[in-house]
Amino acid sequence: MPIYIIFCMSIMVFITLLFLNLFVGVVIETFNKEKEALSLNSLLRGIEKKWIDVQIMTYQAKPRIKINSTGQKIRDFMISISQHPRFDQFIMSMILANTFVLALKWYAMP
Repeated sequence: MPIYIIFCMSIMVFITLLFLNLFVGVVIETFNKEKEALSLNSLLRGIEKKWIDVQIMTYQAKPRIKINSTGQKIRDFMISISQHPRFDQFIMSMILANTFVLALKWYAMP
């Protein structure tokens, strides 16, 4: 008998969660449709929507920084070091180490 009780309770919980999930899905889908209708994008033609998408992509684009070789070996080597991804991590670790050393309290410190 106890196994039937556990089985019925688990089925009730499962069905309740299933219907709750379906209800939330319908509410979210309805909200998205209404949001789209209120944004007045439904009045635009296909070509106008594409143009707006291109404009959004254009505003989000970031330029790439390209550093050309100068021909000077030492300067080019230093530029390559400063552009390496680990250089930022090294500088941050040095800043943290400096902060830690400054925070130390030495014995018999004046």
